[in-house]
Amino acid sequence: FLTDFNLLSAMGSCSSCLSGLRRELPAQRLLRFQLEEVSRERRLRRNRRPLRLFLIRHAESVMNVSPELIGGRTNSAKLTAKGCSQAKALGERLKGVAFDSIFSSTAARARETAETACAAMGCDPSAVMPVEDVLEICQGEWTGKPRAVVYNESYFEKLEVEQCFLKPPGISEVDPLADGSLPHGESQWDVEQRMALFIDGLLEDSSRGAETVAIFTHGIAIKCFLRRILGAGPVFAVHCDCPNTSITELRYKTEDHNLDGWIVVRVSDAAHLEGL
Repeated sequence: FLTDFNLLSAMGSCSSCLSGLRRELPAQRLLRFQLEEVSRERRLRRNRRPLRLFLIRHAESVMNVSPELIGGRTNSAKLTAKGCSQAKALGERLKGVAFDSIFSSTAARARETAETACAAMGCDPSAVMPVEDVLEICQGEWTGKPRAVVYNESYFEKLEVEQCFLKPPGISEVDPLADGSLPHGESQWDVEQRMALFIDGLLEDSSRGAETVAIFTHGIAIKCFLRRILGAGPVFAVHCDCPNTSITELRYKTEDHNLDGWIVVRVSDAAHLEGL
């Protein structure tokens, strides 16, 4: 959370942001949302089903070895040779987990990770269901550009003020959606909302009983959803590490008391990569 001093300093150096003094701070906006979300989740819980959820980041891709560029979605980026080895190690690690459903984002690196891990687990790779809802954050017109060009003084001034609500401008021309449309830049808040909507859908229909589900997705997407269920601050995502093929395991319990709802079992567990 920004202190008033830090906020004033940031706005003082960014004249276009002075009007922000009359707006809610990111922390205030999140707190207001969190109070509403706690009430909403508690109200819906009785009609939901228990869930064991694995949020898994993709293995190393060609964009991961080009850190000087802003990756964003870059859905065509495939796994490196090291990434393929990581995905196999992940599959070995997950042997013994009986998944009822396996989803992946439609990005090539997430699909490859899911299919390679499934093969190592002894599962049919064709069982993986690609969905756009769990894609990485879209960086709009910044996609593929050098970080040194985009992340200038003006950018950091805006980031200091807007934090998780900062939205990149324009569209990503290299990441068309299934319907042919081009995605607009997203804030971390946008990604959080998108991820939560998909995962909320997995909780519906209590008559189906408990299930174990894996979602092969992306680092920012995972951290944004974690921020939501933890009620963390607006800079949580940039202070949480999420290595390639790391496992974040959550459980959703449905009893109507304060000990149930979302339970965090482990975060960013990548022990299977030791020695690779």
